[in-house]
Amino acid sequence: MSGLSLGCYWTHLHLFYMFLQAWTRVFDQICFSLMLFQLVMVGIMGIKQMVAPPLVVLPLLPLTAFFWWSSHKLFWRPQMTLALEDAGRLDDQDREADEGRGSRRGPGNDVEAQQTDASQRYLSPAFKLSAAEFEAFLLEADTMLHFLATGEQSEELEVFVIQARATATQEAGYESAEEEMDSVPASGAPRASSSSSGAAAGPTSAPMGDLEMGTMKA
Repeated sequence: MSGLSLGCYWTHLHLFYMFLQAWTRVFDQICFSLMLFQLVMVGIMGIKQMVAPPLVVLPLLPLTAFFWWSSHKLFWRPQMTLALEDAGRLDDQDREADEGRGSRRGPGNDVEAQQTDASQRYLSPAFKLSAAEFEAFLLEADTMLHFLATGEQSEELEVFVIQARATATQEAGYESAEEEMDSVPASGAPRASSSSSGAAAGPTSAPMGDLEMGTMKA
């Protein structure tokens, strides 16, 4: 079982057992506190020599006890059985995944496979944060706080905000252009740049000029 799958397994199992144990404990505590409250109310009303209210509250004690017992009878075993079934299902899934990975790669490529699995995960654009945009947002927040505190606008902060927004826009344009260039497949040999072509043409153009000057002198 790889480290990544083992971590996911224990995370899901811990969350499942945590909520399961919380529900059973909270349910027992609620039922116990309800019965204790009913007993206390019957005692207080008996001390005050009331007749009708204790007679109304007393039947609630066996009803609460019956509800507590019936709920345990109905839901306790199914919850325990579902927990065991889920744990067995998770074990089977992890075992099948490990067998599939072991057939595709050798034992020495576990780290590389984990990095590949992590790199193939989809990251929503909503969770991608640009550092330039974040800095511009912080500057806007500082400008607003300064305006709310003093009632005056700070020209220096406004200039910084405009510059930060311009920088963020430029970086966003560069990133989109790089993504488009990466998405287009490379076809044929790479083209030579203008500087390299000019540098290559420079030495050949000089002798041609000397020849022309020599013919003119002749």
